[in-house]
Amino acid sequence: MSHLTISRRKFLHSTAAGLVAAGSSSRLAHAAEVTIGIVYVGPRDDFGWNQAHAVAVKALKSLPGVKAVEEENVPETDACAKSMESMVNLDGANIILGTSFGYFDPFMVDLSKKYAKVEFRHAAPLWNESKHPKNLGSYFGYLNQAHHVDGVAAGLSTRSNKIGFVAAKPISIVLSNINSFMLGARNTNPNAVVQVIFTGDWSLPVREAEAVNALAAAGLRPQCVPGAARAKGLHHRRRVQVGDDLQRLRGGAGQGSKAAEYDERWLRRRYGAQYALRRRRVA
Repeated sequence: MSHLTISRRKFLHSTAAGLVAAGSSSRLAHAAEVTIGIVYVGPRDDFGWNQAHAVAVKALKSLPGVKAVEEENVPETDACAKSMESMVNLDGANIILGTSFGYFDPFMVDLSKKYAKVEFRHAAPLWNESKHPKNLGSYFGYLNQAHHVDGVAAGLSTRSNKIGFVAAKPISIVLSNINSFMLGARNTNPNAVVQVIFTGDWSLPVREAEAVNALAAAGLRPQCVPGAARAKGLHHRRRVQVGDDLQRLRGGAGQGSKAAEYDERWLRRRYGAQYALRRRRVA
């Protein structure tokens, strides 16, 4: 059986091509025809969710005929609608990407009705074909699968069998990630337990840092933490990362990242034969 291998760079470019096709209304995109507006709930350099989007936008900008307009630190209020509407009216955006859960309803739903010729895409599986406009849609990844691999790393590396997880809100998508992480940890360490702290919002670096320190003080290591906590200068060695690739960050700062490509390399290097024996069950 052959396996398809695709790098992040190839994935970003193929995704970009799909977005361009969506914005060109079934026609091939021509130069200066596609303008993408993207709104972030936090800073673009948060080492997490927002930065992952910013990396993809950088790839989009490298495509011929594609322009991107970005705005960061936009809350889940009518401020996001104003930002998106400004991108449409002032920058000529014909594709709008809303990257935060709370942007969808009512803000992006209402805007998609008002601007029928603009394509709106939201980063969560909330769009419903039977009740939402056709120019509105969702995009999302199988984050729970990558969290499972992070859990495998955490289960293998914990010394206390107590693992921490810092999350934003107890919604279904987040709970699925936590459950997948716990199942991964239990796969390699049946005695592992996971304790969760919810910060209450998507981009609260100070509160995330406080949660990380509280879990560490209670002896819960490693931890699955948001990228923003890493940006606050927390360098706990026994940690797995959410949103960014730890391969780029300071050596020895963590156990793995939600970039599965890196996780597998790290697990092989760290655990060798032990990981190889378990890989078939994890995959």
